[in-house]
Amino acid sequence: MDRLLATFITEARDNLEISSTCFLALEQDPTNTATLDTVFRSVHTMKGSSGLFDITPFTNVMHEAESVLERMRYADLVLTSDHIDTLLDSMDQVSRWLDELESTQTLNHRVDELSNRLCVELRAIASTPNSNHDKTIHVDKIGTLTELTNAPNWVSQLHHVARKTLYKELLISDRHINIITYTPDPQCFLNDVDYRITTR
Repeated sequence: MDRLLATFITEARDNLEISSTCFLALEQDPTNTATLDTVFRSVHTMKGSSGLFDITPFTNVMHEAESVLERMRYADLVLTSDHIDTLLDSMDQVSRWLDELESTQTLNHRVDELSNRLCVELRAIASTPNSNHDKTIHVDKIGTLTELTNAPNWVSQLHHVARKTLYKELLISDRHINIITYTPDPQCFLNDVDYRITTR
C-alpha cells in the first residue's frame, strides 16, 4: 500500500474515534465548547487530508459534517438526538470506506450513491432553522452587525473572523459592548508633548 495512504487511514481512524466520542458527549451537552472544538478539528482534519486522494465522495461527506459543526460552534444550531444519530451513521460509513481503502486502495462502485444520501441528510441538518432566528442572523451572511447591535460603520471593516467572534459573544452573553473611540489632535505629532499611558 502507498505509504501516504496508509498514514491517512491510520490518522483518520484516530480522528473517527475522537469524533464518535465527542458526538456521544454532545448528545448530553450540545453546547460544550471544548467538545465542539475537538470534534470540529477532527472532522476538519479528515476532510483536508482526504483531499490528497481520489476519494471525492469521502471528502464530500466530511465537508457536510463540518458545515453542521460550524453552525454549532457559532451558537447557530443545537443538535438533537436524531441529528447525532445521523452524524454517527455518517462516521460509521466513513469507517467502512477506510476499511475498503486499506483492502483495495479504492472505493467500490456504490460509493457515490451512499455519499450522496449522507450528504443530503447532513445538509438537511445544516439548514435547520435557528430556534432564535427572530433575533439572529446567520454568521456566514454577516457583513456588519448593524441589524443586531446598531453598530457603527467601522464594524464592516473588521476581518470576518473578528465579526463572527463578536457576533458569537453578543449572542451567547446577551450583553452590550463598550466602544471607545479616540481622535488625536491633528497637530499632536508637531507638538513637543510626551503622550504616555501608564498603569498603576
